[in-house]
Formats: sequence, C-alpha cells, structure tokens
Amino acid sequence: MRRTLWAALCGVALLASGCGLLPSLPTLPSPSAGVTAGQTSPPSGSAPSASSRATPTPTPTLGVVLSGDGVAGHDFGTKVGDVEPALRVRLGKPNQVMEDIGCPLNPLWTRTLRWQGLIVNFEATGAKKTKQTTLSTWTLRLSDGVPKGVTLAGGLPLHPTFAQLKASYPGAQLTEELGWFLMEPVDGIVYLGDNKTKPSEILSAPIHWCE
Repeated sequence: MRRTLWAALCGVALLASGCGLLPSLPTLPSPSAGVTAGQTSPPSGSAPSASSRATPTPTPTLGVVLSGDGVAGHDFGTKVGDVEPALRVRLGKPNQVMEDIGCPLNPLWTRTLRWQGLIVNFEATGAKKTKQTTLSTWTLRLSDGVPKGVTLAGGLPLHPTFAQLKASYPGAQLTEELGWFLMEPVDGIVYLGDNKTKPSEILSAPIHWCE
C-alpha cells in the first residue's frame, strides 16, 4: 500500500469529505466620534472643533506565528479550548471544520480547522471525542493561499526555493523520503515538495506518515 503524508495530505482528505462550519465571533462595533468629557457641545449647526472630536482607536492587526513548538504562542499539547478561540480572534471563521478519525492505522479522534492553506490539527488520545483533544500539527499548503497575518517563526520565508533555503541555512540538507523532498532549516519546521526545486508545503515536525 502506498504511503501518504499524514500531516499534510490526510488532514486535507478529511476536509474534502465534507464538514460543518461553526458560527463566527461577533463583530465589535467601531468607536463613534463624539464630544470629549468636560467640553461643551458646539452650537447647533456648527461643526465641532478638531479638539472636541474623539479619535477612533485603530483595530490592531493580530498575527499568527507558526513555529516548531506550536501555533500563535500555544505549544503543541495545549487543549483545543485554549487554542481555537485565539485563532478565531486572529483569523476569523475557519473556511472548513472537520471532526473524524485520523490515520486508520493510528485511529485518533481529530479536529481539523482550515483557513485558506493553513490547516491546524487537534488530536485526542484515543478514537473517541474528548475535551482532552490537544494541538498536534499544522500544515501550510502554499497553493491554497496564506491567510493574512500568518508568518513563520524566526523570519523564515513563505515562498522560497530549496536553493534559496540552502543558501540562507547552509547546514540544512535536502533529503528524499517516500517520493517527497524535504528540508528542515530550523528545528521543527519542514519544507516539503514533490520536486527538488520548490516546496509546496510547510509543516511542523516531526512528520507523521500514514501507510
């Protein structure tokens, strides 16, 4: 039986089989302009002075950093109830949500969230759904797009060639495993592709193979 890459491919197969979407978080209203405390409202018909107008507070852009230790500052092994709400605040409603048994040879209950090309997996310790489901892996499929605000730890590039990675990280080696080409420039982050030129996916290590 031909092997497939579980973290990068089996999670996508789960999503392709159909899923239900969860409701999005409520949108907070934008601050409205008004007269500052202690000032007298301007007479009717006249425009308020510049000093009397309240300045709306800009909405901060919250990023998501993918690292060899986890996602958005949450380490692998952190409960889904702590990680998923934080990701929804930063990335919005997932494009897809799926719950199912993962790799048949290692049947663990898996919850998978997807934002464009970012796939985040949570796994239970057994085949049944449980509140103890924890953050297990992430995969970034570059062809499906990188969500706004998503970056890699340490300033790693999102769209390099393997040659560019080798030039920037001389100690990294391009290896081949089961028909895939892999390079791990820093501990815990693997670039993967089906050719020696350019990776198509970036994922957390170690890679879980399902045969």
